[in-house]
Amino acid sequence: VAFTWFNKRMVLRFMEVNGYMPDRMRILSSGREGVNEPEFVTNYFDTSLDFTDEELAKLEEWQADGSAEAMENMFHLLFIKQCNALNENLPELFEKTDDYSELLLTISYNDPDGVVYKLVHDIPEEYFDIESKDGNGQVEIIGWLYQYYNTERRDQVVNIYKGRVKKQDIPAATQLFTTDWVVRYMVDNSLGKYWLERNPDSNIRDSLEYLMPGEISVVDEKISPEDLKLFDNAMGSGHCLSYAFDVLLRIYESEGYTSREASRLIVEKNLYGLDIDKRAYQLAYFAIMMKARQHNRRALNGELKTNLGLFEDSTNINKEHLEYLGLSMPTEDRNEALKQIDYLIEEFENATEIGSILRVDGIDEDLLLKFIDDYGNKGQVAMAEMNIEKTQRQLRRLVHIASMLTQKYDVMVTNPPYLNKFDAKLKKYINENYKEYKGDMFSVFIYHNL
Repeated sequence: VAFTWFNKRMVLRFMEVNGYMPDRMRILSSGREGVNEPEFVTNYFDTSLDFTDEELAKLEEWQADGSAEAMENMFHLLFIKQCNALNENLPELFEKTDDYSELLLTISYNDPDGVVYKLVHDIPEEYFDIESKDGNGQVEIIGWLYQYYNTERRDQVVNIYKGRVKKQDIPAATQLFTTDWVVRYMVDNSLGKYWLERNPDSNIRDSLEYLMPGEISVVDEKISPEDLKLFDNAMGSGHCLSYAFDVLLRIYESEGYTSREASRLIVEKNLYGLDIDKRAYQLAYFAIMMKARQHNRRALNGELKTNLGLFEDSTNINKEHLEYLGLSMPTEDRNEALKQIDYLIEEFENATEIGSILRVDGIDEDLLLKFIDDYGNKGQVAMAEMNIEKTQRQLRRLVHIASMLTQKYDVMVTNPPYLNKFDAKLKKYINENYKEYKGDMFSVFIYHNL
């Protein structure tokens, strides 16, 4: 819960500074010298938020009271309301909050030791501003804040005197924010070089600051920007993907695309990413969506879908629901779909520990999605009675990630996890599948990615 609310406060600060909020109104600050109350607390009646009569009565009562406690109560209610409303714009980040999560939220814009106060007063606003002179605020600030939020937990987990790293501690143990010049070096000499090999006269060369000097061999192959696939299978908070977005944008523009058109295509066709940590996944998703929003005002209308994924164990998928799916399919097709679904459920039982080194056989993605979406004649009743929709969502995510793990990519760019104290199940999996590289997870990743 703490991770969830920290992430939301951090990204709201970024969005308000850059004017990306749906109502163009600030949530954590006033934006005016000498005014302490956040803008939407003062002007909540001008927002597009949908209030109940009870909520409006409370807000009016607190506003009339005017005391510090009453204004903080307004802020708390409005903050949760705004986060839930943003589900339509950024569904993978702003999930509908649970009652217990709301009860555990402590938030204040006046407390000098609080996160909101520090985000607004301790960090210069230009660090969040994508129009600032360095232009890297979006990526750098989010990645660094997330890493330092994890520091204490990481120090507890990574201890040379302790034994193996447990499954739930792998994200804290292995996540390190990759500094900007390293990211640029990796992407310039992979994605940038790949394009220049096939387009030696491209003007993107001048913008690749960390491209290694020397001749680049020409590859006689015509390729469209829309065909490029770049994959970061340990993406963390998305730093490599965010910079790859910038390079891809230059590639598209060099081929005559508008930045608005290119931004959508990059998200939908070019960038792929996976992680085992939900909070990191959400920040990577946010970073890519903000890149798109920078060039396309309609990017946050809820229709743009990324190719980013989060590993989830398949153990909580209700297999009894499978008998209600694919009922109108030919028997042979349905049996094949069931066979493949059963296989994926078995392989993904420990997916949050094994992650992107998981080896799976190829699947028929179209067949499986047809099976998942087909609930036949009695399906409506089944869905109403058994919440089969949840199972369908889980299966779609499972198929999506399996597809990402089995397709080929033009470019692999990642800062792999560094880990050599394996829990029993992970150690067994690595010995069975990557025995020659079992000394450290990073070497397993490098071999697997090649």
